[in-house]
Amino acid sequence: SQFISWSVPTTNDSDEGGIEHVGKVVVLDPQGLQDNVLGKHFKHSQYSSFQRQMNYFGFKKKMHKDKGKLNPCSYVHEGLGKEPSSILTLRRRQKGDKESAPSEDAATGEESSGEKRKEPSSSSAEDETLKKRSRRKCNVSDCTNQAKNGGICIKHGAKQPERKNRKICAKEECDNIAQKAGVCRAHAERCIKDGCDNRAKKGDTCLKHVSVTKKRRRSEEGAHDHSHSHDHGEEKPAKARKKEAADTPKKKVCKSEGCEKKPVRKGVCSDHGGKQNCKSEGCDNVAKEAGVCRKHGAKAKTCSQEGCANVVRQGGKCVRHGARVTASMICSAEDCTSRAQKGGVCRKHGAPARLCKVDGCTFHAQNRGVCFRHGAEQKRCSSEGCTNFAINGGVCRRHGATLKECSADGCTNRAENGGVCRKHGAQVKVCSADDCSNQARRGGVCEKHGATVRKRKICTMEGCTTRAVNGGVCIKHGAKVKQCKKENCNNNALKGGVCYRHREHNESEAASESSASASASTTSNATAVQV
Repeated sequence: SQFISWSVPTTNDSDEGGIEHVGKVVVLDPQGLQDNVLGKHFKHSQYSSFQRQMNYFGFKKKMHKDKGKLNPCSYVHEGLGKEPSSILTLRRRQKGDKESAPSEDAATGEESSGEKRKEPSSSSAEDETLKKRSRRKCNVSDCTNQAKNGGICIKHGAKQPERKNRKICAKEECDNIAQKAGVCRAHAERCIKDGCDNRAKKGDTCLKHVSVTKKRRRSEEGAHDHSHSHDHGEEKPAKARKKEAADTPKKKVCKSEGCEKKPVRKGVCSDHGGKQNCKSEGCDNVAKEAGVCRKHGAKAKTCSQEGCANVVRQGGKCVRHGARVTASMICSAEDCTSRAQKGGVCRKHGAPARLCKVDGCTFHAQNRGVCFRHGAEQKRCSSEGCTNFAINGGVCRRHGATLKECSADGCTNRAENGGVCRKHGAQVKVCSADDCSNQARRGGVCEKHGATVRKRKICTMEGCTTRAVNGGVCIKHGAKVKQCKKENCNNNALKGGVCYRHREHNESEAASESSASASASTTSNATAVQV
C-alpha cells in the first residue's frame, strides 16, 4: 500500500529500528493513512489514536529521518515473526506490566537512569474515553445523526423514553411541550410593539425592546445629570464619569427618526437605504459578495450532501437534509406545517408576497420586480436555435434535461412526491372545500371553488375556440407544427421527431429484436450443453 506496509529486514538497522528476520510495520504516509484509511475501518480517524493503540500492544516507534508526528516511521516489536499474521499473537498490555519507552517522541531521561515508567492510564479508562468519542451513527444511509434506539436516530423512528411529569401545551390540538405559562413556544405571548413577532420575556415586551428602553432611560438620566451639573457649575469626579460612559448605550441605531434597527451601511438600516444593490446594470437585487448578487456571480454556500444545490441553513446542511427547523420557522396557524414567510405565517395564511410592479397584475414577482409575463428573465435552453426554457443542466427536456422518474417498475411518469408519480401513490394537495376531492390549484382550493388559474390562449380567428399553438392561432388556421420524420407521413411529431403511430411501430420492432436475440442466445447455450 502507498500509506502503510509490512517489511522484514535482513540485517540489524539501528537507524530505522530494524531487527534481523523480525517483521515491522512501516508507515510511509501518516497524513494519507489518517485521511483515507483509518476512518473507513475504525471508529476513529486520527493518527494519534492509531499510535496510542500501537503503544498499548508494546510497539516501539522509530523515526526514519526527520522527527515529527506526521513524518514516516516504523513500529517494531520483538515478539513478531516474518509473516504479518504474527501480529495476531500479541496481546494488549495489562496494568502493572513492565514496558519500555513506547516511542522516541515520548522518551525522557528516565530511560538512561533505568527507572521504571509509570502506566499513563488503565486500559478500562481508555476504553471508556474511546466509547465516548466514537458515538454510534444511524444505520440509515446518508444519515449522520446519533443512533438512539435500535440502531437508528429519532428522525427515523427511534423510540424516546417517556418522561414523567411532562407538561403539554394548554392550547387545543397542540402536542408540543409546554415551556412557560403552560404553553409551547409557538403559542407564547408576543411583544406588544408594532411589527414585532418576538416572544414576550419581561412584561409585555421582548428582550430586544426591554434593552432599548433601559438604554434610553439611562441616557436620559445621564443627560439630565450632566445638564444639572453644568447649571450649578459642578464637575463630577473621574470614577463617576467612567461609570456614566459604561452605562451609555454602545449599540448603534439607524439615523432615521423613530427607527431602532441596527445600521447596515452609511449609518442607516436596510429599510432606509442601507442595502447595497448589485453593481450590474439594471439589477435591483441586494449585493451578497464583492458588490454583486448571486445571479451575477456571488457565491452561496450549498448543502454538503452530494448532488444537492440547496442553500445551507444550519450545520452545513439544507432543511431537506437535516438542518433544524425551529418552531418560529413554521406557520403559526393550526394544523399547518408550511414554512413561515413573514409575520409568523405562510403565504397560504396571509403572509404578504411580493407582487409584480405592473398595475393590475397579481402574479408573483420573479426577477427585477416583475413576473415572467411582464419581462422577468428566465434561462433558455443552451442548444442552438432552441427557445424552450431550461429545466436542468442549462438545457430543456427535449435536449437532455433529466427529470426524476417514478420508482415503480416499468413506469416512466414524472415523480412528484416520495419518489413516485400520482398513479403509484404520490400525495397531492386536495381542495379544502367540504366534500371536494379535486386537486388544489391556488389558495388551497380548486378552480371550481375559486382558485384563479391563468387562462389558456385561444385562437384569434373569429368564431374559433381552439387553443392557440403558435403565432396566436391554432393548427387549423396556420400555426406551424413539426411533422413526423418518416417519409410520406403528415402527422404531427410528438416525441423523438416521430408521430404516435411510428413511435409504437419503433417500440414493437425493438421488442421483437430483443426477443429474437434472447431466443438465439438460449439456443446457442443449449447446443453448447449438448456438445
